[in-house]
Amino acid sequence: MVAQTRTAGQPSPGKLKFHEKLTGKNLSTDALQKKLKALQTELANMEQERVDTESLGAVRKELISTSILLHRDRGVKAYAACCLADLLRLYAPDAPYTQNELRDIFSFFFRQLSSGLKGPDQPYYNEYFHLLESLSTVKSVVLVCDLPSADELMAEIFKSFFAMVRLDLAKKIELFMADILIALIDECQSLPQDVLEVLMAQFLDTNTRMDQPAYRLAVQVCSQTADKLQRQVCQYFTDVIVSHSRDEEYDEMQKAHTLIKRLNRSCPALLHNVVPQLEEELRVPKVPIRTMATQTLGEMFSEKNGADFARKYPSTWTMWQNRKNDQIASVRLTWVEATKGLLVSTTQPEMREQIEESLHIKLLDPDDKVRAAVCKLYGQVDYETALHHVTADQLRSVGGRSLDKKHAVQAEAMKAIARLFSLAYPEIENADPAATKQFSWIPQEILRHAQVNVDVK
Repeated sequence: MVAQTRTAGQPSPGKLKFHEKLTGKNLSTDALQKKLKALQTELANMEQERVDTESLGAVRKELISTSILLHRDRGVKAYAACCLADLLRLYAPDAPYTQNELRDIFSFFFRQLSSGLKGPDQPYYNEYFHLLESLSTVKSVVLVCDLPSADELMAEIFKSFFAMVRLDLAKKIELFMADILIALIDECQSLPQDVLEVLMAQFLDTNTRMDQPAYRLAVQVCSQTADKLQRQVCQYFTDVIVSHSRDEEYDEMQKAHTLIKRLNRSCPALLHNVVPQLEEELRVPKVPIRTMATQTLGEMFSEKNGADFARKYPSTWTMWQNRKNDQIASVRLTWVEATKGLLVSTTQPEMREQIEESLHIKLLDPDDKVRAAVCKLYGQVDYETALHHVTADQLRSVGGRSLDKKHAVQAEAMKAIARLFSLAYPEIENADPAATKQFSWIPQEILRHAQVNVDVK
């Protein structure tokens, strides 16, 4: 009986059939391009599990020669990049190149993509697409993280991708880019500062929307890597806020707080360590910083996920509410103005009750600007909110401020209840019971207070 080897019954490893030279003085561009195209076709069809990597040795060396990597012809470089990507796939998980060679290869890859991947009507689009797809699916790109000058190379990759994606390329290309960037973040030991700044820059534009490719790509990447990014995002804001606070550069601090609000709308998980920073700002002695934090958190609590946000950070919610009693009137004023979004947006009765109770107290604030702001606030709410989410007693208390000793408060109180009655009048005319109960008292109250003010004068 003949002894069987371990590989008996299994197909033998596939060997590369391509044996032509890729370098030489008399090799024309057309001939080289044809050879590279034939080689790339064969490599693309080879299976990683069934390849004899020793048969790839000759082309492996020739493909990284300067005569190919620095060739003037775009087609030569496009096919060469695809060949190199396939070699990395076939050799995986081991790379067949030194670290310096890999650095040159990946720089070569992303130069080709940046200059050539501009749309399906451009030359060699299929080759650039194949290169990007290979980097996405094989994840060979994670080798970048262990290379010399890895930080600089990663920064270049992120910059080039966010520049390229603005060309509104195919959705699949955008997904490939996201996979590559996510893999790089997951694999790197520490995210380079330049990379983080590239990501944060995508959220700075006031007109960003999810239908904009660069913003969409940033949201996808940040959402998928939030756990890895949280600490560095926190450090990013700490550095910005501390440095500008020291120099009292409040405009720059305001930009950072605006960025926090935008991140909260799109990638709230990134801010897990940033929110406690904002809470701490509510306690600092510097009034501009307390004011900024009060306004920022007010907007964050007013977002559609505001109730969840308050539940997740209960101490921050409590500390923010305490700013209604700040010793500085301008901070109290900012707090009042920030509650408008909560009145309109929150779906949690408990939060709404807490805000209404606090605003009721602020109607008696020592500062007339704060009292006027509360009255103005209720004059700005929409009809449905005033009907269903504000108590009649609260509206009567607002109307009562028309007897305030300060004319500005009187005016805002009168305007507020008059506007609400104007909105409700058609429903009252139609005998709507809810509208009648909530608002029908207003005309008589206005006349009574007007008479009192005349008598006082």
